[in-house]
Amino acid sequence: MNFRDAANPDHTAFYVSAIDGKDRPRLAAGPYPTHAEALERLDAVRTHITDRDPVTWWWHWGTCSSPEPIALTLPLGAF
Repeated sequence: MNFRDAANPDHTAFYVSAIDGKDRPRLAAGPYPTHAEALERLDAVRTHITDRDPVTWWWHWGTCSSPEPIALTLPLGAF
């Protein structure tokens, strides 16, 4: 995995993401048009998911991005 301290300026799709207890990355919600919007939604998305599955409280939550939206429909979409 490649971790960065700042958003990649070349990317246009941003997601709320998580890493589970077995170091598997997960996309939780998105895409969002800006990194700031993904960061703004992070707490709401995390709360929504941990209320439904308490084990996810232990996951590492953050954001990730891609150059273009990923061709995958996320259950929460841009929650």
